Amino acid sequence: YNLIHDVKSLEYGGWAIYNDEGSSGIVVENNVCYNVSENCYHMNYGTSNLIRNNIFAFAGKEILRVTKPEKHLSNFYENNILYSSGGPIHRFELLQLEEMNFFCRGNILFDSSRKGDILYIDADGFRSFSDAREKGLEEGSIVADPLFSDADGYNFSISKDSPAFDIGFKPFDISDAGVRK
Repeated sequence: YNLIHDVKSLEYGGWAIYNDEGSSGIVVENNVCYNVSENCYHMNYGTSNLIRNNIFAFAGKEILRVTKPEKHLSNFYENNILYSSGGPIHRFELLQLEEMNFFCRGNILFDSSRKGDILYIDADGFRSFSDAREKGLEEGSIVADPLFSDADGYNFSISKDSPAFDIGFKPFDISDAGVRK
C-alpha cells in the first residue's frame, strides 16, 4: 500500500498512480491518494488490471481517467472509495458509456459539493451516475458519504457506521506507509 498526495504538475502529469502503455495484470490495492493536480488513477492502455480497495480523493480534474479506447477488457474497479469535491468521478476519453471495456462495481462514490448526481465524462460530454448504471457500470456501487473522520483535513479513516463496509471495503492501516530502509 501507498500514501500518495500533493502531486502537482505544470501542464502534463500530476497523477497519483499512472499505468502506462501495456500495463497488464497489475493489482492496485490499499492505497490512499489525494490532493493531486490531475487524476488519482490514470490508465493509458493495458489489460486485466485490478484497482481495488483504494481511497481516491480530491483530484484537480477527475478521480479516475481512461485515455485510450480498447477492444479488450482493461480494468476492474471494485470496492474503492471515490471522493470528489466538485469534479467528475470518471473520465473516459474518446469512449461512450456504451463502449466501456472495464468493470466498475461495488464502489462508493461521493461528491461533497454536489447535491445532485455524480458526474462522468465520456465522448458525448457529461453523464450521470444513473446513465452509467443504465449501461451496466457501477453494479452494486452506491452514492453516499463514506463518513471519513475529517476529509478536509485529509484524515481518511472511516467510522464503524460507514456505508463503505456495505460495498465490501476493507479498512487498512496506512500509518506505517513510506520509504523502507
